[in-house]
Order: sequence, then structure tokens, then C-alpha cells
Amino acid sequence: MSFMGTVGSVAQAGQGTVAAPSSVTIATTSSGNYNNSSATHVDECGYTEGTSSGAMTSNARTVDVDVNPMAGAFIGCASEYNTEFRAYARHTGGTSFAWDLVLVSSSMASGVTVSTTNSPSTSQDATGSGGITEVLTIAFGGGRGGVIYPAAGDEIVVDLKLTVTNAGGSTNATSQRYTFNFVAL
Repeated sequence: MSFMGTVGSVAQAGQGTVAAPSSVTIATTSSGNYNNSSATHVDECGYTEGTSSGAMTSNARTVDVDVNPMAGAFIGCASEYNTEFRAYARHTGGTSFAWDLVLVSSSMASGVTVSTTNSPSTSQDATGSGGITEVLTIAFGGGRGGVIYPAAGDEIVVDLKLTVTNAGGSTNATSQRYTFNFVAL
């Protein structure tokens, strides 16, 4: 009588355990610089309001966006603008990456719409141009009577999320909350 099949199965069962990724955080680079932080980038028609970088406090950042230069920047140039989110997925043991930008809330001038557009990146390094590829899009309202831009007092809140996965499972980073306050400076 042979027990080789049973012994071989027991030995193999002990070898295949893979732990889910650990130490998963959103950062600005692969090491050093700012851990638990990310950056935003705006550059359309010469308008750069909403660009932010540096350390975050408790995975949150409030960004003041000056509405005064909008009309001068966008007339005849664009009817909307995008905010890119740039970040790096720090982790131990991950093999795949899923970024997500979630619109939590928005309170905007009548006719101005806010959405997230484009498919999110699956790249660990989303620090370059285009960032996580999913962007926050602010489309201006109005029509023949004139363009309606965001107004002072408007607000948008979004969460930047990251999930890192391997054969052992998935681990979510602490999400980062951005609050965009539109102001007249």
C-alpha cells in the first residue's frame, strides 16, 4: 500500500500560501519625498488653478481655486477643463494596481457640471503626465447668452483610491480626500 499521493499533497499544500500585499500607501514617488500624499495638475489654456503638491494632512488636502482668471483663459479656447491626479503606489508584494477617482459631492453654479472621466490607470507609477488617467472634469454651463463658470463659494470633493492585488488577495490604501474650494482672490 502506498501513501505517496497523500504525502505529496500535504507537502505541496504548505508551499503555496501567498500573503496579500502589505504596506499599501499612496505617495508622490517610490521612496522618500511624501508618503500618504499625491499631487494634482491643471494646465489648460494657460489656466493652472487647482494644481497642488506637497505633504497632505491626514490624507486630505484643501485646494483653493481662483475663479477670476477663468473667463480670460477659456473664452475661445475650451468649454471645460480637467484636473489630473498624480501618485505612486507604494507596497510590499503587489503585482497589479487599480486607481480610482470617486466624486463624493459637488455644489456648483447653475449649469456647471462635474464628473470623473477616462478609465483609471493600472500602473504602479502614475506620477507623470496624465497621472492616474481618470480625471476630474469641470464643464462650463451657458449657451448663447454667455458662458457660466464656477463661482466663488462652489465646492467639489473627490476621493483618490488605490487597490493593490496579488495571488493572495487585495489591499486598499487609505483613500485621499481632495476638497476644491472655488474662491475669488
